[in-house]
Amino acid sequence: MLFQFLLFIKNPNFQVQENLNLNSKIRSFVRIYLIFLLGAFLTSIVSRGFGELISSMYGNVNNPLGNYRININELIKFYGFWFYLIGIFWVPILEEMIFRLPIVTSNINFKFASFACIATVLFSFLKHKFQIDINSIIISLFGFLLIAICWHFREKNNNNYRILFYSSSILFGIIHIANFTPLNPQLLLFYPFLVLPQIFMGLIIGYTRVRIGFLWGLILHICINTPFIILQIIKN
Repeated sequence: MLFQFLLFIKNPNFQVQENLNLNSKIRSFVRIYLIFLLGAFLTSIVSRGFGELISSMYGNVNNPLGNYRININELIKFYGFWFYLIGIFWVPILEEMIFRLPIVTSNINFKFASFACIATVLFSFLKHKFQIDINSIIISLFGFLLIAICWHFREKNNNNYRILFYSSSILFGIIHIANFTPLNPQLLLFYPFLVLPQIFMGLIIGYTRVRIGFLWGLILHICINTPFIILQIIKN
């Protein structure tokens, strides 16, 4: 499975595994999850290394990974118990609809992805008591950008599919730069390296979505978020 995943990442192509029964999909899912754990571990090492590098290169700049921990605590205070339900279910559903639905190109998928972009802004607008939340707007704009890319390259040849698949993973990773706010202009070139775990997450979920289906990609996203959320419950 690892070899198949690496071959796919090297040359993404739209090829759903047909006629897989439930047991086969479960086995594939478990193997994919194990690949994710390995990849998440390796990319986290790189990400943390860049965080330490930033601290050593810029003596007056704190490790931006510290901002991530502060922002999580602020979100918990703002949303309360709902933070845990939002993190486990609501966020994965919206992000999968926005960033994974369009990579299997069809008009219905584009429509649902567009709906998710709008729902992201509306939910944040209502939750923040009718105040604009810049992060939700950025997510929505990136979502519409991906939809436009997927629509433009919707012809399923390998070159086109490579562009839209990589775009999905990279845009998904980039939106997580918002986790490190307030952003430091000095560090703009470093931020993409700090979200390498999220870019890898986009690749592995995208692979799951294409190979065994959207629902399995969503379940994988939930399984990835759940341990993190449980850790926050224990800490708080």
